[in-house]
Amino acid sequence: MIRATPRAPRNSVVTTAGTPVIVFDVGGTDNVADIINPTTAPGALYVDIFTTAAIGLPTSLPLQPGQSYRVSGPISTAITVVSAYNGHAFNAVAY
Repeated sequence: MIRATPRAPRNSVVTTAGTPVIVFDVGGTDNVADIINPTTAPGALYVDIFTTAAIGLPTSLPLQPGQSYRVSGPISTAITVVSAYNGHAFNAVAY
């Protein structure tokens, strides 16, 4: 059995619409990371594990309200998100 200690994200809010934030730094996920766009979210949250997240970028996966994304690690890049809404809160945890 592998025991992992949950880690909080570096950011959990996209403060400014269109400005990406880092959720987990490079090396911040050892095994698994979950990113959740709450059901109460104002719209899509774009997640990117390859490059800096951007709305409409092919590698930036849109999560609609209520959807989540699981990243299996270890991930050698930063995980970033972006939204079209100011103050877009989301949930994330790494194990």
